[in-house]
Amino acid sequence: MQLTIQKSKSLLSLIFLFLTFQVVAQDQNLTGSWEGSLTTQGVELPVIFNISKAEGGYSSTMDSPAQGATGIPMDETKVSGNEITILFQQSGIKYVARLEGDKLQGTFYQAGMELPLKMTKIDK
Repeated sequence: MQLTIQKSKSLLSLIFLFLTFQVVAQDQNLTGSWEGSLTTQGVELPVIFNISKAEGGYSSTMDSPAQGATGIPMDETKVSGNEITILFQQSGIKYVARLEGDKLQGTFYQAGMELPLKMTKIDK
């Protein structure tokens, strides 16, 4: 009986370590610059989100190179598991995505529009 309890504790410790490494890996995968393009009415608009760790969570800025806008601070950047939500209330922007391998697969919401937005990590 004692041996079974000890094995169970060892197994739980291994599972905890594995989950801890998974969370750290996700953190490292989310931080950085992510580039994608929105397509609406036949026009492509490149978008870049710059995601960084901040005290107590994450922060992000947005670049819209075609509009000459860079470093726009987002109001909120929430991460839960492999999902991220970025909000910019002044412009009614919301981006909700899931980390899938080395891509962010999500939806960009603004002014009643819902546009698919797949993003790839870039070096900046």
